[in-house]
Amino acid sequence: MNDETVKGMLRKAGLKVTNQRLLVLEVLEKHRGEHMTAEDIYELVKVDYPEIGLATVYRTVQLLLELQLVYRIN
Repeated sequence: MNDETVKGMLRKAGLKVTNQRLLVLEVLEKHRGEHMTAEDIYELVKVDYPEIGLATVYRTVQLLLELQLVYRIN
């Protein structure tokens, strides 16, 4: 899925397209097919954006779950 499609989905859901959300999506795209926890994502995102908080990553992952852009594996 490309950036514009994802941005469109966020906007359609009435959500803002933020740098934090885009960075989380970028990390997920780079690690497609890997099983990652929110903590894994956080560690990779904070390399480029050290101001991001773990809670922001958790909220973003939850949002992506609700939009069915990512899936939870138990």
